[in-house]
Amino acid sequence: MQQAILTQPSIIEDGFRPITSEKQVDPGFIDVLGVDRNNVLTIVEIKRVKATKKAVLQLNKYMDVINLDSNRKVRAILVAPALAEGAEAPESSSLNARAFFFSAFSGRGVGCFW
Repeated sequence: MQQAILTQPSIIEDGFRPITSEKQVDPGFIDVLGVDRNNVLTIVEIKRVKATKKAVLQLNKYMDVINLDSNRKVRAILVAPALAEGAEAPESSSLNARAFFFSAFSGRGVGCFW
């Protein structure tokens, strides 16, 4: 999936441009780091299996590291076949306030529905 995103970034969304992949940060490796059509820094985390709450929390940690400059807007997109029960960010959580999205993917592409 990572190679597909790097080769055809529009499967994430129109205007998405990857900057780098496997970016090492303190809590691990960001799968794809890029910018959206509005030049907003965007972290893409890819899971091959159903994304759990742990994946959501991992992505939140990546946002903490990348979002050190409070003047810079950062988005996060979690790409996985599905979200496990309980993995959704509650309406009141900081994840929703931080522009966090879930994208389901199949062999035919990615469709954002969160």
